Amino acid sequence: MPHVEDLYAAAHAPKLEAFENCTEDIKSISPEAYNWAIRSEPGHWANTFFGGLRVESSQCITLLTPSMEDKLKNEVNKARSVQVLRSHGSKFEVRYGETVDVVGIENWDCSCKGWLLTGLPCCHVIAVLESYGRSPYDHCSRYFHVETYQLTYADSIHPIPNVERLVDSEAEDGTVLVTPPPTMRTPGRTKIRKVVPGGRIGPSDFLKRQLQCGKCKGLGHNKRSCK
Repeated sequence: MPHVEDLYAAAHAPKLEAFENCTEDIKSISPEAYNWAIRSEPGHWANTFFGGLRVESSQCITLLTPSMEDKLKNEVNKARSVQVLRSHGSKFEVRYGETVDVVGIENWDCSCKGWLLTGLPCCHVIAVLESYGRSPYDHCSRYFHVETYQLTYADSIHPIPNVERLVDSEAEDGTVLVTPPPTMRTPGRTKIRKVVPGGRIGPSDFLKRQLQCGKCKGLGHNKRSCK
């Protein structure tokens, strides 16, 4: 049905202009469907009215981000079935079902490696913390806290022009002068290599050693050919 497709397009439209065009298409097909869409509060289902992650982060009321909050609550529920036995000092032996793990609170370590790999306390660690009346929130990675999440959007990223506009703004007469990169001359005499047609190195590029006769000390022949 055309008006259903227009409704989906209106929901995914990133800009208000595109949203209004889609709703006008719905209105031309079915005024009743248009009125229903407007009365259903598009602010709750249309992308163009969403404030983005910056606004979403400012509305968080939990200590952790929403996804990490759900994961932590899931581990808290599993921790109720964990049995805690003190091993030595700050190390504890915990049993969950048929598995036995060792938790080191001071080192932020658990033998299941869940705490180390994710930065979020596993059910073994939470069971130990709760036995001491300590909060698992204090042992979560700071990157999962809402305060850190909000700092991500604290500064604005200023827009920059695209490449075409940037070039046009720098060129006053419509031309762009491209200069070669600066080069540094190496010390010593510059070596010159001659290239013959075909791209090969000519024989004159190699230093030839002239023969010297061992008998008469003359040049150009050897001892055997000496006359």
